[in-house]
Amino acid sequence: MIFPQPVTWEICILAGGLSRRMGRDKARLKLGSRTMLGQIRRQAISLGWPVRVIRRDAVLRCGPLGGVLTALKTTRTAAVLFLACDMPWITPA
Repeated sequence: MIFPQPVTWEICILAGGLSRRMGRDKARLKLGSRTMLGQIRRQAISLGWPVRVIRRDAVLRCGPLGGVLTALKTTRTAAVLFLACDMPWITPA
């Protein structure tokens, strides 16, 4: 894909959902001194791109696709990298 201008990126961390299987908000579960969301946010910020957390979906009860749609409808960038809040061991590499 060829872009006519430099590509602007942002990272969107999906942290919405009903937490039915977990029984509580998984983004707030502690892993050591940080929450799962805090851990992944820290890794995302280290890349130097803007980071947004998507907690409320434009389309309710649609699962992760609701968060993806919400982010795409509201982004001002040409590209979005999506991460889930329950991927705490992801690294910038």
